[in-house]
Amino acid sequence: MPASRHQEEGPPSKSPQRKSPQSKSAQRNSARRKRLRDLLRNARGAAAVEFAMVAPPFLALVVGIIEIGVDYYFYAQLETATQQAVQDIRTGTVQIKKLTQERFRNEVFCPKIVLLSCDKLVFNVAVMRAQNDWGAFSPTTVDPAKAKWCVGGAREIVLVQVAYPVPLATMIWAGDTSLANGQRYYLASAGFRNEPFGVADEVAENCA
Repeated sequence: MPASRHQEEGPPSKSPQRKSPQSKSAQRNSARRKRLRDLLRNARGAAAVEFAMVAPPFLALVVGIIEIGVDYYFYAQLETATQQAVQDIRTGTVQIKKLTQERFRNEVFCPKIVLLSCDKLVFNVAVMRAQNDWGAFSPTTVDPAKAKWCVGGAREIVLVQVAYPVPLATMIWAGDTSLANGQRYYLASAGFRNEPFGVADEVAENCA
């Protein structure tokens, strides 16, 4: 029996179903979420990111510690040299030899320090003959333009400041009161009464 036309031709072909725009959007969102989950689970490069976050403050801390250590070393050296050098003023050696500030720097002070440039030292030396004279001194700063050199005579009260300018490696000292004109100083000082070495009148004329 001849096959029917429907049997010969076979079952009718199904037309391809088109996906709705809504289903395509859902697939894209699902793919994005999958990529995001994979990215969050991926630990590669985490060490580099953590190092980039920790390294700057850590290095700043290390540099700051080094700067503080260097500061204390040089300040102690300047303070010791000052206390030793002013003995020549107190006992009259500087006055009797009539040492200028330059000679005092080179012959008396500089041999007592290392790793500090003598050319940068600032001396502020004055005789305290009246109460108002103390106003010429600041306990924390030195202005090189107003620095004096007056070693005084016998039995006079002398105040000495020795300053050394230093750069700022970090901002640790940005609020330091020893900053003058944007410059920070190591500052050492000494106050004393000269011994009776007998050249008061001659020195007094030069220290008006």
